[in-house]
Amino acid sequence: MFKFQQIAALAFALFLVAPHAVLAQPYPPEQKDPIGVYVEAGATAEQQQKIRHLAKEFETNARIKIERAGNLMRKMQQFSLEPNPEEKVVLATQEEINGLQAEMANSRIKLMLNIRTILTGDQRQRLVELLKERKSMQGQGM
Repeated sequence: MFKFQQIAALAFALFLVAPHAVLAQPYPPEQKDPIGVYVEAGATAEQQQKIRHLAKEFETNARIKIERAGNLMRKMQQFSLEPNPEEKVVLATQEEINGLQAEMANSRIKLMLNIRTILTGDQRQRLVELLKERKSMQGQGM
C-alpha cells in the first residue's frame, strides 16, 4: 500500500512540475541545461540570470504545492480504505487537489509569459522558431 502511495505522489508531482520549471518551453533530453533553449535564442548572461531566478521561485512554490498535494492524495487513499467515506469530505478533498493542479498549470503558463518578457522581440522570435523546429522533429519521431 505504501509503495502505491509513493508512486501516486510521484506521478502527481511530475504532472504538476513536468516539464521542469523553466521548461515552460520544451527542450530535447540531450540538452542538459533547462534554459539552453533561451541561450540558443540569444539570451544574454543577465537575461539568463533573471530566467534562472524566475525558475527558482517557481520551483520553491511548486514544492509547497506538491507537498500539499501529496498529503491530500494520502488522505484520498485513506478514504478509499473506509467502508463508507463521507461524500462531502471526499469531494472537497478532490476539489482541493483539482485546485492545486489548476494553480500549477497557471503558474507554468505565467512562468513562460514572464520569461518571454525578459527576452527581446528578436529573441522571442528565435525562441518560437526553435520550438517549432523541435516540435516538428518530435512529430517525426526524432
